[in-house]
Amino acid sequence: MFDLLRIRLAQGRRTVAFPNDAITFPERFRGRPIVERDGRAALDLGACLFAPEDASAFTHDYRLSSRTRDGLVSHAGPLDVPTPLDKPIRRLLGRSLRLRSVVAGSCNGCEAELTAASNVVFDMARFGVQFVASPRHADGIVITGAVNANMRDALERTYAAVPEPRIVIAVGACAASG
Repeated sequence: MFDLLRIRLAQGRRTVAFPNDAITFPERFRGRPIVERDGRAALDLGACLFAPEDASAFTHDYRLSSRTRDGLVSHAGPLDVPTPLDKPIRRLLGRSLRLRSVVAGSCNGCEAELTAASNVVFDMARFGVQFVASPRHADGIVITGAVNANMRDALERTYAAVPEPRIVIAVGACAASG
């Protein structure tokens, strides 16, 4: 047992920093959309993922998140680039983030994507992000699907069980806009 502890301590940190180099994607990759109309049509990433080709263009920017619901809506021009977590929160969480997933009436499309982010190809655990079984061991919760009446109490109890400070991440259009 002591040999295993000594080996583990000698290994140090097991997570890696996000790459600083430019990330290249295939030509067909659809990233952050840009509304090309004159403000008559709004693009709401919280309600839909893709607009007709004549209404928008797509960049190769992969960052599609927002801290607020209004940050997902653009009437003209590009959407705002998401800002990183505040330094106090990053200092508090360190280099690891433990999340409890709550499926609140979803079609399981977003769960499939979260599972893919956890597999050996994308391996989000190398960045210190892992899913845990208990909300008491979590730093926050990940919500997928529109919260229905049957899941409301379970979601509120899960939120209350996560210790302070906690974060909530809504994944997908259903969780963001219902």
